[in-house]
Amino acid sequence: MKHLVFVFSFLLLIGCTEEKQNLTPDEPGEVQVITGDITDMSKDIFYGYSSKGEHIVKYAPDGEENATTRAVGAVVTAKSTPYGSIGLNMIEKKLGKSYVVKCAPCHDDYANGVIGPSLLDKDDKQIYQMITKYRKNEEKNTLMQRFVNKMTDEEIREIAVRIKEFNDEVKRSGL
Repeated sequence: MKHLVFVFSFLLLIGCTEEKQNLTPDEPGEVQVITGDITDMSKDIFYGYSSKGEHIVKYAPDGEENATTRAVGAVVTAKSTPYGSIGLNMIEKKLGKSYVVKCAPCHDDYANGVIGPSLLDKDDKQIYQMITKYRKNEEKNTLMQRFVNKMTDEEIREIAVRIKEFNDEVKRSGL
């Protein structure tokens, strides 16, 4: 018992003899501002912004895309998006020009839906039927009706097949 009291007293004395730390801050320092040239990004032919306000890199600044600029864009996209595991060939095609111009504003570049419904779980027959319903006025969506009425059956089928092929690629990649 004497040993226990002795150890407890010793620990109490050690705990009480600690030095108090100075908690006041040091003198404030100075901030140096380094001036440099201001870069006007609006004149840069390689950088810009999409209609959604997203930063984009232009691989064909003169507007002329070719196989090389599409391939470079596909590689960069593949490495910087969640679609990176999808084959570069599919990203490079981006479901075709007709899809990008007529469908992507509502269904997004990868058919995953933004304003319009997602098309990722649909096959070509379902997509074709969905689109042609607007031609028959079975679905009430003025914008879709206007787009569909200007499209040929062949163009509708081509878009539906491209979306199905893209969906198959997504399923194979495990996304």
